[in-house]
Amino acid sequence: MRLRPRFSCALVVLAVPTLMSAAVPRARAATHVVISEFATRGSSSATDEFVELYNPTDNAIDLSGWKQQYKSASGTTWNDRAILPANSSIPAHGFFLIANTSYVGSVVPDYTSSLWTSGSGMADNGHVRIIDASAVEVDKVGWGSAIDPEGGSPAPNHGTTANGNSVERKAKSTSTADSLAAGGAHALLGNGQDTNVNGSDFVTQTHGRNPQNSSSAPEPGFAVGGNGTGRAGIQPALVFTGRAVDSLKIAFVQDSSYTISKIAILIPPEWTWSHQTSSVVLSGSAFQGATPSIAGDSVFIDQSAA
Repeated sequence: MRLRPRFSCALVVLAVPTLMSAAVPRARAATHVVISEFATRGSSSATDEFVELYNPTDNAIDLSGWKQQYKSASGTTWNDRAILPANSSIPAHGFFLIANTSYVGSVVPDYTSSLWTSGSGMADNGHVRIIDASAVEVDKVGWGSAIDPEGGSPAPNHGTTANGNSVERKAKSTSTADSLAAGGAHALLGNGQDTNVNGSDFVTQTHGRNPQNSSSAPEPGFAVGGNGTGRAGIQPALVFTGRAVDSLKIAFVQDSSYTISKIAILIPPEWTWSHQTSSVVLSGSAFQGATPSIAGDSVFIDQSAA
C-alpha cells in the first residue's frame, strides 16, 4: 500500500454478535534489556547458536562494553562469550543479535563473537547472562538442569538432538509457543514478560527459531511518534469490562511516503468476537482491493491498493 502525504484511511472491525472485554491479570513487564530468545544448537550443527536481546523501554540503550557470559549447568564460574564493541546499541522496543561463529541463520547478527566458537559452545543445559560495562548483571537465564536460574526455576531447553527450535521469552504471562509464533496473538508484542523466574518466563519455541536483530521492526509498534511507517488511532478509546461494543474503528495515517505491505491488528484474546472476515469492513481509497485475513486474534490487511 503506497500512502501519499496527508492521506488517511480507516478500518472498522465489527463484532458479531458483540465485542466484550474481560478483566485480565496484569503481566510483569521488564524495564531493562532482557535475553529474549536463544538457541543452543541448530538443525545441522550443535554450535549453530545465538542469543537475542530485547529492549522493552522507549529509549535506545548503549551496549558498548557489555558482555555475554556462559557457565555450565552445574558450574560456578562465568566465562566471557562476547564483549560488545564501542557504539553497539539496541533500539527502543528493538532487538540485538549475538551469534556464535558457527551460526548459519539467515538473519544477520549484530555481533559475531570470536570468543564464542565451535569449541566454546553452549550445552543443552546451562546458563547465560548479560552484564553491563560496569559488570552489573542485567539479565540471566538458566535452562534445562541448570542449578542457578533466576527464581530457582530453570527455563526449558529446546532439545538434546538436532533441531531448528529455540527457547523464547514470553510476551505475556499467558504466552505459549503458538501465540508467540508468526500470526499468533502475541507474535508482535515483544518479549518483555519478566517475573525473575526463568521457568515462568520462557517457553520452548517448537515452531522454529526466529532470531531478530537491530534492524528488525520494533515490538510492539510505537503508539506515539511512529517508527517511520505511520500512526494508528482507535475509537472508542476506552471500553469497560462486561459492556458490549458494537464496533471498533481503527484509523491509520502515514508519517511520510512509505509503502506499507501489511497492517496487523491484535484484538485482545480475552475479548469475544466472531473471528470472521465478514466482521471486517475496510474504507478509504488506499484499501481498494485489500484483502483482510484472520489468524487467531490478529486481523491482517494485505494487498492494499497503491
